[in-house]
Amino acid sequence: MRVPTEIFLSYTWKNTSFVWKSDGTTGPSSSEGKSMTFQKRIAQLCLKMSSLFTQEIHLSKRHEAILSQRLMLLQKMKNKFGDQNTQRASLLQGTETASKRNRSLLLDMDAAEKSLQTRLTPHPQPAVLSLEARYWASVEEHVPSWEQFLLGRAQNPIGGEKQSEAENTLQNKVSSS
Repeated sequence: MRVPTEIFLSYTWKNTSFVWKSDGTTGPSSSEGKSMTFQKRIAQLCLKMSSLFTQEIHLSKRHEAILSQRLMLLQKMKNKFGDQNTQRASLLQGTETASKRNRSLLLDMDAAEKSLQTRLTPHPQPAVLSLEARYWASVEEHVPSWEQFLLGRAQNPIGGEKQSEAENTLQNKVSSS
């Protein structure tokens, strides 16, 4: 708001003009003032008006400064929230992209693992399958005798007689020496 630097107020009463200037000077427009008391009264009113007018101008300028500062702060706040929203959207998009990438990598790893398993374990031939079946049948047949040996209730089920002969021979050598 542009404020004029010099303001003139003029009053006319009973053919006497009175001029008030913004610099605080007052006086009749002509030197023919009829009543000095009237002029003094007008001067006092003009001074009071000038004081109020100056206050109003000052308050108006202050009001404009506050409004411009408020507008600036609102704009900063809007920019900050906009930046935060942009950042949040960017982070969300980044996490979604990473999640998709991780899912894709896991699927690729599963596929590679299955591929390696099929390459490393080819289908066994029938002869190998029958040999495996006979092995497990033999193990199941001999488990009870090995159980007793492992529990310390029986001798070694394989070569038990030969072992006892070897132990006797060993003991005889130890005692003769």
